[in-house]
Amino acid sequence: MIRLELALVTSMLALVSIPVCFAQSMDSNQQIIVNDEKMASPKTKVEDPSLSNSDVLLLTKNYFSRDLHPVEALQQLNSLKSVNYNDPQYEFSIAKLRIQLDQYSHANTELKGLLVDEPNNSDYLLAKAYCLFKLKQIELAQDCLRLARFHNPTLPKEIRFAD
Repeated sequence: MIRLELALVTSMLALVSIPVCFAQSMDSNQQIIVNDEKMASPKTKVEDPSLSNSDVLLLTKNYFSRDLHPVEALQQLNSLKSVNYNDPQYEFSIAKLRIQLDQYSHANTELKGLLVDEPNNSDYLLAKAYCLFKLKQIELAQDCLRLARFHNPTLPKEIRFAD
């Protein structure tokens, strides 16, 4: 018997698997309904097409952030900059929101700083690859994808930019 699994992405973009027999459906608020009980969904959600084939990861701006009010969220994060100075998770949250807002140059700048401190972080490398792709720097984007796959062997062998 083949065991099917539903992959979800946590706020750290780490894959978590839930057997399909438990995850019966998903409601309009992106909450998983398990045996008629709702579970809080992960903060960062992956667009459904990226999960359609386990051998291929499709990167879109929604892969990184699907905040309903990204402008307000970015303003709130910027107001907390002095409190979260030098916090990598805070900086990555800003970069993800900038990607969602199509501010690829600014997001790329944020990611450069993060990669100085953590050059092996595959999440940062995927985000940087996406920014470079959107900035029409295709070869550099491909280099970042190769590095991300090297540092995280659980990533699919094929990663595509979907938009």
